[in-house]
Amino acid sequence: MARRYSDAERQAVDAKRELLAEAAQRVEEQRPADIDAAALILCTYSRRNVALILAQSEQRGQQFPQAVAGFHAWRQVGRAVRKGSAGYFIYAPVMRKDASGEDVRKGYTVKHVFDVLDTDPIAADSSASVRELMAS
Repeated sequence: MARRYSDAERQAVDAKRELLAEAAQRVEEQRPADIDAAALILCTYSRRNVALILAQSEQRGQQFPQAVAGFHAWRQVGRAVRKGSAGYFIYAPVMRKDASGEDVRKGYTVKHVFDVLDTDPIAADSSASVRELMAS
């Protein structure tokens, strides 16, 4: 069963989402070339999610990440997210099956993705590059 948030917790989360959405909107308006360049690197993410990641990395005073993926995706390619790492939040679609069995988007939820710099190889002999890992 999903955890129920108190009204104060929900308001705090909603306020943070609103601030980041505004920051992403500013990035989209003021730095479209940066989004285009980043979208070439992060081709699996929507333009809006690329703007969100760019805005969050800017707020943290970090350079734009070269590779991001979810916790389980990193595990699948032989890397582990370090404990305590702060992920970038993105919006991911919530899919449900309708009466005919077709997948239908019901809305969006917040998911976190992590920079490759926040991961370590699981096996000591892992010599594959990040690009090779992400391609598999």
